Amino acid sequence: MLPFQPSTPSMSLLYVEDESIIRETTASSLRMRFPSLGLYSAENGEHGLQLYRKHRPDLVLTDINMPAMNGIVMAQEMLAIDPSAHIIVISGHSDLLYLQDAIRVGVKRYLLKPLDLQLLFETISESLSRLGMERQVRRQEQYIKMLSQAMEQNSTMVAIADSKGDIEYVNGKFSEFTGYSSKEILGRNLRHLHADDAAFAGFDEIWNRISAGKEWRGESTNRKKNGQTYWEAASIAPLFDSEGCISHFVTIREDITKKRKRQDEMDRIQKLESLGVLAGGIAHDFNNILTGILGNISFARNLVNETDQLKVLLDEAERASYRAAQLTRQLLTFARGGKPVKKQVSVRHLVDEALSLALSGSSVQGVVRISQSIHAIEVDAGQIQQAFNNILINAVQAMAEGGTVTVEAENVRLDQGHELGVEPGSYVRISFADEGRGIPARNQKKIFDPYFSTKPGGSGLGLASTHSIITKHGGHIGVESSPGSGTNFICHLPSTGEVFSGSADTPKDGINPDGAGGAVLVMDDESVVRQVTGNMLQSLGYRVTTCINGEQAIDCFKRAKETAAPYLAVIMDLTVIGGMGGKEAAQHILALDPRAQLVVSSGYFDDPVLADYKEYGFCAVMPKPYKVSDLAELMNSLSRSRPGTTAQP
Repeated sequence: MLPFQPSTPSMSLLYVEDESIIRETTASSLRMRFPSLGLYSAENGEHGLQLYRKHRPDLVLTDINMPAMNGIVMAQEMLAIDPSAHIIVISGHSDLLYLQDAIRVGVKRYLLKPLDLQLLFETISESLSRLGMERQVRRQEQYIKMLSQAMEQNSTMVAIADSKGDIEYVNGKFSEFTGYSSKEILGRNLRHLHADDAAFAGFDEIWNRISAGKEWRGESTNRKKNGQTYWEAASIAPLFDSEGCISHFVTIREDITKKRKRQDEMDRIQKLESLGVLAGGIAHDFNNILTGILGNISFARNLVNETDQLKVLLDEAERASYRAAQLTRQLLTFARGGKPVKKQVSVRHLVDEALSLALSGSSVQGVVRISQSIHAIEVDAGQIQQAFNNILINAVQAMAEGGTVTVEAENVRLDQGHELGVEPGSYVRISFADEGRGIPARNQKKIFDPYFSTKPGGSGLGLASTHSIITKHGGHIGVESSPGSGTNFICHLPSTGEVFSGSADTPKDGINPDGAGGAVLVMDDESVVRQVTGNMLQSLGYRVTTCINGEQAIDCFKRAKETAAPYLAVIMDLTVIGGMGGKEAAQHILALDPRAQLVVSSGYFDDPVLADYKEYGFCAVMPKPYKVSDLAELMNSLSRSRPGTTAQP
């Protein structure tokens, strides 16, 4: 019995007889004996041929000697239309010559007059049975052809094995994908289709299950003929014969490499998100502490002579503070990402800055191949430089004995259907290729996981934060590596589609008190931040008022405005525990003076308010931690934007 049974239409018979009494009597007997048989009747060959052309009956029962067109001519016309037509001729003894003609034209069945109804019924039953079998065979042939086409045209790999597990058939997709021809596979056992992978159940366990009549499903890595590994979802199911015994096994396999990569990406993102809340709280408190440490160190550096030994110690302390701040930034970046504070920058400038920092003091040489035609990218320069720096540090550590790291860039266009999982458009492809020992295949899918490191004492945060930064910028990072052949990290970042036309921003390390003078209001709930920020601003020549929360800031600003002595700037902490923060307070202050220069500051550098600060009424942003030169640059900018402004404390 076939598993697929299309509906079977009822059969029909055309009865052609010129004598009306015989025609009507015989037709009535046929209807009674075969109630489900469709019956058409005609009085001569010409009429019979018309009905045959119209209805195409399955069986024709006809007399020979008839007016208009005899049965022989009619049968000949019908067989010309359908050579497989089933025609039964009824012949009298005087029609023997006609009967020979009927046999000659292809009629295979005949009955003699006078008709024996029982013999007629048996003949028709036998003919209908033969027709039914022919239909069944045709359906089977069609079904087998359909199955064969489905197997060969299927996008999945299919193999069929006998009851011993020896393979008897593989479809075209199997050979196309794995690289093994059917000749190489046929006759081999099913166990040879499974790579020896620790993540895969042993084949003995699989065989025990399917031999017991149960289906098996699983996912694992496998290998093509050329040695390339891939992920596949596989199933093996037993097929049973009519006695319920296993006759064959069919296995269906699908390449799920891309699906697993996407799942790995999702798992990695979920890991990062799970650390977000904890990391955010730690980073906020840590950045407040670092603001006090870094601010006091930078303040103290300006109080000692350049030749003083104390300045060397302060420089070291400042660098250590910056490393701590960078670690905090990495923790927040890979854990929560945050919306980047973007601006248009030069790829070459970012690469040069990262190389200068990462290769300093090492025996590794840097080679940069970035032409002037490379398009600009709109990114958070600090975050992307940190990402590049992490990649380069990884390269330096991989080449302990020295070597070369080569950085190249090219403009590329990603069209619909690409495999990187980012939006189609213009990108800059930046590659960092080292000559190190390479990364084993088993570690490549883990290198972007937080806290994964193969280096003694490694934090496992560098490449994790790099992955988070690139992803948050709408880009993609991948790795190509093999043991002994070095490693190549490839970043794709969205480009502006145009060559960079501006000048690279460089941080100002010195203090420039030009334009100093005026009152500044500092709002922060951390006393150490209020104190150190106040001291640094006073050293720059500004008069400082401090307060704890937004309510106090609004009150201070209102009183200063009423006394005609408005503040030049208000530096506001974004988050205040148990009070009004800077975001809400800014709206109240702007209602008092739309021209107020408000600066948002926060230890949550990833807060979206810092990325879109102008949308909330702020004119500048000051991420924590910061030092004297950062405040000097900020205040110089604000002073120039409000020329002639004076204030009294």
